[in-house]
Amino acid sequence: MKSSLESSNGLKRTLKIEIEPAAVLAAFEIEFQKIQKNLVLPGFRKGKAPMDQIRAMYRSRVINDVVDNLVNKNYFEALKEHKLHPVSMPQIDLNEITEDKGFSFTATLEVKPEIKLSKYKGFELKKEVAKVEEEKVQNIISQILDSKAEKVPVFEDRPAQEKDFVDINFEGFLGPNQPLPNGAANNFILELGSNSFIPGFEEGLIGTKAGGQKTLDLSFPEDYQATEIAGKNVSFKVTVNKILKKLVPELDDKLVESLGDPRVKTAEALKEEIKTDLLRSEEERTVKAMQEEVLKSLIESNPIELPETLVNQQKEGLKQNSQQSLVAQGFSEEEMKEYYTKWDEDFTKNAKDIIHVSLLMDAIAETENLRPLEKDIDSKIQMMIAQAGPNAHKVKEYYSDINKKDSLYYKLMEDNVISFVIENSKIIEA
Repeated sequence: MKSSLESSNGLKRTLKIEIEPAAVLAAFEIEFQKIQKNLVLPGFRKGKAPMDQIRAMYRSRVINDVVDNLVNKNYFEALKEHKLHPVSMPQIDLNEITEDKGFSFTATLEVKPEIKLSKYKGFELKKEVAKVEEEKVQNIISQILDSKAEKVPVFEDRPAQEKDFVDINFEGFLGPNQPLPNGAANNFILELGSNSFIPGFEEGLIGTKAGGQKTLDLSFPEDYQATEIAGKNVSFKVTVNKILKKLVPELDDKLVESLGDPRVKTAEALKEEIKTDLLRSEEERTVKAMQEEVLKSLIESNPIELPETLVNQQKEGLKQNSQQSLVAQGFSEEEMKEYYTKWDEDFTKNAKDIIHVSLLMDAIAETENLRPLEKDIDSKIQMMIAQAGPNAHKVKEYYSDINKKDSLYYKLMEDNVISFVIENSKIIEA
């Protein structure tokens, strides 16, 4: 076998491979002998059919097998010979093959770029100091108290106002004697100002007293989710049965005990628990922000020519991952096409960043001996199994998939590299 290498634009390479006639003939003979071994022809014992007859009968059938075998064997030998590391499946262009002549083909492929690490130590990285503002603690306490609030009748003689709750009966009509499908209810509790109903409905009830009746002539929004009534006029007949207001309890030890957490029994303990949880979340956020700063610094300091194949594959993966979310939000096929067109540049940039980072992670891990060992991976899996409790079997089953285990390997390697970069950088608290 003889091979030559041509460099095309960027990372594309073309291998020209020539196989000598003797090797081609030998490949045909091997395939014919496989057939002869099990073939039974009239007048001949199994395995004794004449080779000339087999060639005549099965030549067209064996050509594909011969070509596949010759291409696979010699393509990989040529990769080794020229020390190429492909990142894509090759495009193979075949010349005609016959038993008595040499055979040649070309393979066009994209290779892994040569990575020269310019800088991955000595960065100046900002780290926010995690802190919790009292306002955030009070907001969570307010949410807890709000969840324990009761709706009580308004006894003073006044009309309904924003933030009140009203107990109403209502009927909707699209026209005379044309009831709105599913557009009626009795004793429905509605918070005024919550925007739960179409525009104008809640506003129309403000100023109405208990026992009052109103007719609200409105229109459904043009983009209303029920397309069959979107943009149509509608009339609601509404009776306000009662006006209610929210009675929010005070924060005290008795209320805290009613929350059912045996670790937290007093109002002060609840505040401290909330503050601790918020601080933990803030610390996680600041760590993630610094990790993202590390990745950004690595990309900016170490330019790489990126393989188009990998970028395109990553981009398609990102789009597929987003598809489920878009479907859940009710996007039609046409709307999804418009979405992907609008955000195409963002998908491309994100794909490039992901491939850029993955190549740098691999290069730094190789240079600094930061690749996780098999025992590191097994230890991490065992830790997750121990933490999973009754779902331990699901974790074990999940990582029995080699692809999932490979993903964990990369995650651990990335963690090792990021930690190494941080340890070898100057941290500035902000």
